[in-house]
Amino acid sequence: NDSRLNQSFTFFGSAKIFLQVTAGALSEGMKLACDRSALLHFLQNRMPTILFFRSKAVPRPKPYEPKAIEMYENNLRLMMDVARRRGIRIAFFLQPIMGVDGKELEAEERNSWPGDEDLTARTWFYGNVRKLFQELKREKTSRECVTDLSKVFSSVKDKVYSDSGHLYLRGNEIVAAAILRELESCRLVSRDFLLVSGVE
Repeated sequence: NDSRLNQSFTFFGSAKIFLQVTAGALSEGMKLACDRSALLHFLQNRMPTILFFRSKAVPRPKPYEPKAIEMYENNLRLMMDVARRRGIRIAFFLQPIMGVDGKELEAEERNSWPGDEDLTARTWFYGNVRKLFQELKREKTSRECVTDLSKVFSSVKDKVYSDSGHLYLRGNEIVAAAILRELESCRLVSRDFLLVSGVE
């Protein structure tokens, strides 16, 4: 206001304003310090209890989800149904993956060995999906091909895995050749096509 502005033009007036502002700042600073002290006290004394309580309340995730098999089967059967309705030839292949493929791993491949929890999930999933593929193979028509290639590396000594799930060129070549042979066996491709592709 005007009176405060006029005071600022005098030594004593400006000193008074300075003291008032400083006192206000100190007051706010003390209040903030108290608030922070209260927050610090809360964090030091109460937060560990809350975190401990929450860690006990949140369940550990399961290494596998039982619904995954149901969803996987539903997707395969839906694709098979659409293919039959549309007169489309279709093929399903179960891919190989480290830990459940029966392969004796090469030294470098062992560096990518999955952890225990991941291996448990893979063993459970593939154990169920292999049964599903057997069931689908019994149900398939002449226009369908259902093949489990998950153990295609069981007698392979070469290095095929670049990590626990992906393949080097050699691994892809082995899988591709196996797929082509199965497609010919199911009569979805001709023998001439295999010869052109270089598959014996």
